Amino acid sequence: MPGALRWWDGTQWTDEYVTPGLKPRPERFDRFWAAVSHVGTIFGGPLTPLVVWSASSRASLRRLHARQAFAYQVAYLPVYVFVLAKELIFANRVESVFICMFIGFALAVPQMIRAAIGKPPWPVPPFFRLRE
Repeated sequence: MPGALRWWDGTQWTDEYVTPGLKPRPERFDRFWAAVSHVGTIFGGPLTPLVVWSASSRASLRRLHARQAFAYQVAYLPVYVFVLAKELIFANRVESVFICMFIGFALAVPQMIRAAIGKPPWPVPPFFRLRE
């Protein structure tokens, strides 16, 4: 193909071509699982992004989002545990836990939207970052 660049997947040349100046859009499958990795605030905590992260190829959008979602979930987990323990021990109710889940989910929604449209995650504070 004249004027097109062949795609290198990190180990070999593939049969895919890219027109110079245009970035290839991540496949729908990658975008879906990148967005799913952020729903750990409601379902599965850090387990959801960990599973997506471990099942992703090294340089994929999925892996970027899952790694960041995992770091966020691990950092947010003590808040859940503290609020749950406080409510169950002292107040015998769990409304605060649902409020924490809602706040965590509201913070994850912008990242889910970025994943769904194929963009990398927004940067997070340094204490949330994980190195490859």
